[in-house]
Formats: sequence, C-alpha cells, structure tokens
Amino acid sequence: MPDAIAPPPEDKEEEKPARQIPFASMVTGIKEKVAAVNEKKKMGADLLFMTTYMASLAIANATRPEIFSFASNRHEYISAKYISKVDTFVKKWNYSYAEGLTIVAERTQNDILRSMLNRYANSIDSGVPDEDFLSNELSTVRSVYRNQLEQGMSMLQKWGDAYVAMLLSGTVIAVIIMISVVIYAPSDLQSTFNMSYGIILAICVFGITLMYTTCSR
Repeated sequence: MPDAIAPPPEDKEEEKPARQIPFASMVTGIKEKVAAVNEKKKMGADLLFMTTYMASLAIANATRPEIFSFASNRHEYISAKYISKVDTFVKKWNYSYAEGLTIVAERTQNDILRSMLNRYANSIDSGVPDEDFLSNELSTVRSVYRNQLEQGMSMLQKWGDAYVAMLLSGTVIAVIIMISVVIYAPSDLQSTFNMSYGIILAICVFGITLMYTTCSR
C-alpha cells in the first residue's frame, strides 16, 4: 500500500493581543471611588449593628474564635469582610487576634473602622475581656453615631433651605434670560430655552448631590 499522505499542516493564526476597552482603567477607578464613598457613608450604621452583634455574642459567653467566626459570616454587614480577614489571619496564618486586627487596620481605608480595630487590638494586648471591651465600644459607637446623625440632619435642613434659594434664583435668572431674548432676539428662542433648562438642571443635580453626601444614613 502506498504510504498515507500526511495532511498539510494547519496554518496557525497569530494570536493577536487582546484589545483593551477604551477608558477601562478610568471607569474602574471611578467605580472604586464610588464604592469607597458608599462604604464610608454606610460604615457608621454598619459598625453599630456589627458591634451590637459581637457584643451580644460576648454577653452570651461565646469564645473569641466563635465571635469572629460568627461575625465574619454576617455578609449583610460591610464590616464582616474585614472581620473575616482577621479570622483568616488567625486560623490559616497562625497570627494572634491582636496581630490580625492590627494588620487589617493598617490596610483599611475607612478611618472609623481602622480606629475600632486598633482599639480592639490594644484591648486584647492589655488583657481586657471581650465582653467588657465590646460593651464599652457599643456605648461609644452609639454615642458617635447619634451625634453624626443629629449633625447630618441639621446640615440637611440648612442645605435644603439653600437648595430652595438656589432653585428660585436659577428660575428667576432663566426667566429673565428668556424675556430678554424674546424682546431683543426672538429668532434664537430654542437655544435660549435649552440654556435655561440646563441652568435649572445643573442647580437640581448640584443641590441633590450635596444633600445626599451631607446626610448620614
């Protein structure tokens, strides 16, 4: 039998480098900043709930490993992922709880949570029982959150009055512009209307954004 003819080698297409999406890094950076802002805004109330949960476990005579294990599984709390990191450092890397809290605190961007983790680490080094520390911390967090909420509501009321004043001023400016154009340049009405709408829209967006960032949740 004649030798079987080998099939011709397949032409391998050169692998082209993957195309990067334009402005991908900028979009990613914006998302990270927005997430950080939202986390910072919600951290006050979240830390209050998490501290209440951990204090209730301590009062129920739960051990320190149980407190961190249960708290790290409460995924509805933002701070749970940081508690989970501490638990991982202790169980998988054989760090002490004080060391794990200190390491996570150094890598945390939120000032309120960083302060709380450092205080917890210091209390463990000082030999303070978890129940005593968490009870005192809960009282402190309640007081701080109450003050922040009252201050935020006061600022919201003030910015609300300022927003109404800005909105009225913008409306007056827009009406004056439209009347002036109708009198002196009636052929350019559409662009004048668009400019007036833009002024009112800019004031609305600016005022609502400012009040949202001012008021605590």
